Amino acid sequence: MYTSKADKTYAFVLRGMAKGTNINDIEDDLRDTYEIEAKETFLRTTKYGPLYLIVTDPAITLNKNVRVIENTRVTWELRRAVKAIIKRHRCQAWGHATTNCGRPLKCSKCAGNHLTNTCAKTRETPATCANCRGEHPANYTKCEAYLERVARLEERRQAHKPKVKYVQTLPPARNAWDKNRNPTSRELRDFPPLPNNNKDNPNPQIRRNNEDYNPQPGRMEDFLALNNEFQELNSMVNIAALTRAVRYLNSSLRKCTSTPQYFMTFNNFMTNFDSYNIRN
Repeated sequence: MYTSKADKTYAFVLRGMAKGTNINDIEDDLRDTYEIEAKETFLRTTKYGPLYLIVTDPAITLNKNVRVIENTRVTWELRRAVKAIIKRHRCQAWGHATTNCGRPLKCSKCAGNHLTNTCAKTRETPATCANCRGEHPANYTKCEAYLERVARLEERRQAHKPKVKYVQTLPPARNAWDKNRNPTSRELRDFPPLPNNNKDNPNPQIRRNNEDYNPQPGRMEDFLALNNEFQELNSMVNIAALTRAVRYLNSSLRKCTSTPQYFMTFNNFMTNFDSYNIRN
């Protein structure tokens, strides 16, 4: 339904009230202290404390005019439009706004046939819901009538939700990457094969680099001979003891500052060479 700009309302979120504060007490304090008539009031309980949604006329700015409610310092936040179930203030029914309602009047406090702001119910008298006749205001979000409407809307939303259908496809009979094909004459002309012979490469630097990566038979023989010598050395000498001895010799030579000191250090090392137990 269309609502003109003059008939629109503002909604503010009230923060800072103590847990258990009654909605009717907030409405009465706004009316008696600030002469502000709340069109609708909602309560939402969170783990951080209660949140109250106060709906007023567009000309009223609660965040500028109201700082204290029920002797409590409060803050306000302008409520942005969200997709939710609209509650009617005149008839207390869910699903349409106040300015578009033509149903009989219902009070949100006592379910009587009058506006809420003219209700004479006291705080000691239990509230009566106009929708389920329970002992709570009509704007109570845990009302059975409200929960039933939420469930119906969810069922309707799920029923109209588009269903995604997945169709299983079969793998190809032959992998395209496994297909061998001879190049055409045009492909050979545009993309000739690269030379694989180093002698055909005119760049000597590239040819020399390629040769470095190709092992020569003579080099392999030299490596095998060197490996055999190390194996024979390992059979005669304790490599770990020899390493410790050489490490000690290097450490002593680094402290020398003259040729005589180098000579004396090396002479002492050779004299005590048997003490390192190098022989197996």
